[in-house]
Amino acid sequence: MRRFLFQTIHDVALMLDRERVGREASPTGGVIDSQSVKAPEAKTRGYDAGKKIVGRKRHIAVDTDGRLLMVNLTTADISDGAGGETYSAASCRGAGGGLTRSAANCAYRAFASATDFSFTGP
Repeated sequence: MRRFLFQTIHDVALMLDRERVGREASPTGGVIDSQSVKAPEAKTRGYDAGKKIVGRKRHIAVDTDGRLLMVNLTTADISDGAGGETYSAASCRGAGGGLTRSAANCAYRAFASATDFSFTGP
C-alpha cells in the first residue's frame, strides 16, 4: 500500500514540476543507465565481473530534464538488458506513460521494443 502511495505522490510531483517549467505533464523521452555499487552487507548481492564489484546494481531512468522516472535495484550480476526490463511505458505509469523515445547504451538493446531507442557505444 505504501509503495503505491509513494509512487502516486512521485507521479503527481513530477507532473506538477514539469508543468511549472512549461513542459507537458508526461515526458515523451527518457534516458536509462545502470551503476554497480559495493554492498558487502546486503542480504542479496552478486558479482559484476565487468567492474569487479560485489554488490548491487541500480538501473535508473530519468526524463530529458533529469527528473527521476524509475529505479530498479538488482544484484550486480544481472545484465543491463535484464535489469532494464521494468523500464517501459507501462511501468512508468502516470509519470512516463507517454514515453515514445529513450536513449540508452547498447547493453539495453534486449528490451528495445518497448520504445523507440537511440543507442550509444559499440
